Amino acid sequence: MSRSERKWEHVQQALATGQSGKQGFQDVQFLPNSLPNISYGNISLETRLHHLTLSSPVLINAMTGGSPKTAEVNRKLATLARETGLAMAVGSQMAALKDPTLADSYRVVRQVNPRGVVFANLGGRQRWNRRSRRWRCWKPMRCRST
Repeated sequence: MSRSERKWEHVQQALATGQSGKQGFQDVQFLPNSLPNISYGNISLETRLHHLTLSSPVLINAMTGGSPKTAEVNRKLATLARETGLAMAVGSQMAALKDPTLADSYRVVRQVNPRGVVFANLGGRQRWNRRSRRWRCWKPMRCRST
């Protein structure tokens, strides 16, 4: 299975899990903690992460990109991030480094949300070998070829 096919399979799995209602939230219960003297207008979820100011501690996590089919998913997530002010992370961009034709599946995020906070993800299993001009595995890890 190619990296691109595996990326799309991840999206399909997430969709199936989300629609099944079995995400693990059925095991979570919130205990009531009334705050009668708090005004909704005085509440801020703004969060600082070093020099970044985020609208809330919630972000759209990395998973997509690296497949022609995921470009549209990233476009929709970037629109959601832009409209809500949420930060967003893209999936591992290693696929685009290995196959530049996949770069648009990530680039769409910045095109749709040019001022948003976007976290990059390159993965840590591989390194660039300048001499051979190829990606190599860090020792002692084993890497798959795709």
